[in-house]
Amino acid sequence: MRRRGFTLVELLVVIGIILVLIAIVVAGIRHTSSMAARHETEAELKVCQDLLTEYKDVNGMKNLEGPASTVVPYALNLPYPPWLNHTYSLPMYLDPTGGAPEVTNSQPETAFGIDDFKGTPPPPVPNQPPRPVDAGDMSDKSGGNNPRWGCRAVYNTQGVMFLLLKDPKNRAVVSGMPSKRILETWAPFNAGGPQAPFAIDAAVLLDGWGNPIIYVPRGGMHVRMDPNSTGDPTNLLEFVVRSSGTYSPAGVVPPAGPNDHPFFASAGPDGYFTDISPIPANRKDRSMDKINSFQAQ
Repeated sequence: MRRRGFTLVELLVVIGIILVLIAIVVAGIRHTSSMAARHETEAELKVCQDLLTEYKDVNGMKNLEGPASTVVPYALNLPYPPWLNHTYSLPMYLDPTGGAPEVTNSQPETAFGIDDFKGTPPPPVPNQPPRPVDAGDMSDKSGGNNPRWGCRAVYNTQGVMFLLLKDPKNRAVVSGMPSKRILETWAPFNAGGPQAPFAIDAAVLLDGWGNPIIYVPRGGMHVRMDPNSTGDPTNLLEFVVRSSGTYSPAGVVPPAGPNDHPFFASAGPDGYFTDISPIPANRKDRSMDKINSFQAQ
């Protein structure tokens, strides 16, 4: 007795079932990969927070945060090479307590402003219009001026890590980490692209998606979010994220208090801490997926 072959309808049903199974497997792999990246990020944030705790137990907030009256310009210079023009005033950040006015987009400052997540302007090209600064993507490795290497938030974090890693215990912890968990260096004189991972002196740790984890001062960080999930880019509002809560500058942002502490932050899966576009209609809510160390503990 001859076996009947598949009809066209039956064949299409089988193909459909196979496609559904493939989609389920792919979705499962993506979910597993995303969960693994998040767990890795939370572990790295815990390491960063432990480094800060060790430093504070020995030194307090010395060189990290202090009043404006104690600022010493260009008191910290990172070794050359691999760092170029990495010079900082100390303390790294200004003490935001006691009703001191907020200072952003400078060094030292009390909090990160929106512009602190911009890359540095690319070098001008003769007879060409100025090239735009990247919109804040920490995963973009196409140039040393991009936020991954060029924004103040990462630049300042390198200075903070330089201080934290002066502690022998902290240095031992980071020295034992795999190189893929440390931000690679970009030197403008290296035409071939990124070099080897940063030397231990100012190692910036990477999250589970391979993007730099930044140090955020007690005054917090300004970000743009769509709290009502309207999907309308013109509805994005600016907020200040601190360890004590999230505050809207349009409302009343209280002075930093005892519940406000420095913390570390990951940009999350999309690689953006916030959208820095100056044009409201072009903005997207890129801040809701951030992961902060005070949430990951």
